[in-house]
Amino acid sequence: MRSWGTVLIAAAALLATAAGAMAIDFSAPASYEVEGDPYAIAVADFNGDGHQDVAVGNQEGQSVSVLLGRGNGTFRAARTSAAGDYPFSLVPADFNHDGHQDLAVAEDELGGGVSILIGKGNGRFEPPRFQPTGDDTVFLGKGNFNGDRFTDLAATNELDDNVSVLLGKKGAKFKAPVGYPAGTMPEGLQVRDFDGDGRADLATLSQDGFVNLLRGRSNGTFKPALHSASSAGGGYGLAAGDFNRDGRLDLIAAGCGIGNIYFLRGKGNGRFAAPVPHEAGSCAYIMATGDFNRDRKLDLVATDDSDGSVDLLRGKGNGDFKPALNFPAANGSDAYSVAKGSFNGDKHLDLAVPGYGSANLKILLGRK
Repeated sequence: MRSWGTVLIAAAALLATAAGAMAIDFSAPASYEVEGDPYAIAVADFNGDGHQDVAVGNQEGQSVSVLLGRGNGTFRAARTSAAGDYPFSLVPADFNHDGHQDLAVAEDELGGGVSILIGKGNGRFEPPRFQPTGDDTVFLGKGNFNGDRFTDLAATNELDDNVSVLLGKKGAKFKAPVGYPAGTMPEGLQVRDFDGDGRADLATLSQDGFVNLLRGRSNGTFKPALHSASSAGGGYGLAAGDFNRDGRLDLIAAGCGIGNIYFLRGKGNGRFAAPVPHEAGSCAYIMATGDFNRDRKLDLVATDDSDGSVDLLRGKGNGDFKPALNFPAANGSDAYSVAKGSFNGDKHLDLAVPGYGSANLKILLGRK
């Protein structure tokens, strides 16, 4: 039998751990120069040194800037490569199987598509290879849709009301895109297995207020979309994760100018429960998920374009969130996207935020 002293010590340790898990803060944002109007963002190891690097798509410069991480939370000066017109989102992958990270870049314009940038292994890329997909290609996702050894892509085409699927083939090339109806003006995109059948599915967020779920088949094709209300009028950003710890993937939908994000509980069959609003963010196009306070519950970071800040919503583990904690980020410019990383090798997650309307990337290091 335990003594009362042992019980009290254990209880005190548990309370201390819980209190420590709740404390979260970020350093003042450190600024790194890139090219004009940075918007898209991705985190990967682009030079193979074991440290996380950050890639930023610059809309004014029509370029990608890569900042190579030193592993201590600082970065080298940006290395810039051409990227095509108006880069909106970035997806890193080794498309040609040479051991170097490449980039897929969505081009947000009429007659848009995807540019493939083959990585040289030093933070620079070969000239972009353009693959047409549709008008106003905005968000990208990657997966293996047909079970071969090549990475495939999905892309939402806002003005075509569809999502294009591009099946990968040898040499970082792709088959002709196949379009699937995906709601009115689809934007946000997540590639995950939402119905638990072991195949990648596509979830899009469309501006008519719906989440559209296309269930994948084993041959790289997709079933017609199932529609669930999102309440995110003018919907843009979409994030996925198991926020209520029931073993089923949920969604977070974000609109623009509405000051809310919406939690949609996944039912495990491709459908979602009625959306539940939470106050956070504004025009959050690209959000980040992770356990930022180390309590084993999934949290969410959303951007706020009104003041260039970020909102951290600490998950309760039941699909609900604590009130948002707000942190300065891209002050003086707009913040539409955010990415998480571990830039200094400690136990805290860090953030990278492009400052749209400037020529700067902001790095916020996590701390207690």
